[in-house]
Amino acid sequence: IGVYGGIFLGGRLIPTFKPVTIPSSKSFLDTIDIEANLNRVNRDAKIEGTINFIGPWPENTGVVGVGAFTEIPKQGDILDYYFKSIFIDYTVSTFVEKADYMLRVHSADTVKYIAVLWIDNTFDMNTIQDVGFYIDPDDTTGTAPGIVTVPKDSTLKGIDITVDFSKMGALP
Repeated sequence: IGVYGGIFLGGRLIPTFKPVTIPSSKSFLDTIDIEANLNRVNRDAKIEGTINFIGPWPENTGVVGVGAFTEIPKQGDILDYYFKSIFIDYTVSTFVEKADYMLRVHSADTVKYIAVLWIDNTFDMNTIQDVGFYIDPDDTTGTAPGIVTVPKDSTLKGIDITVDFSKMGALP
């Protein structure tokens, strides 16, 4: 919701990452001001669904998450995932056949991508990759992401995602 040195332009956080110097271990700073935009955390709508996992789980699975995004993030670019995310939940159960999920979103946002994210067991965020996404139900090719908007104080249900581990690394 804020970063020291960051500014907000049009509701988007632009981090400038100012360094902080602490002169000694007995020093303390009392003048660091961080502007926070609480609209990043005030969410008034929900998306729910089930993730179905097909095939054997990779043995080096560390964390699995599910996220709602304003655009498709560039694969493996953790900053792009951060800036395009509306909400990411990294508590999806691992080594299971299915898992239910719930994402909190802003009713004003158009969610253009809902994806299941995988990170290896070194927990290196640079290993992040999409392993499945919500497919547009009207797309006969099965390759177009579903786009959703959720009315204020509502829950959009049945936004199910299939993860086929044999296709890891082959998503947008």
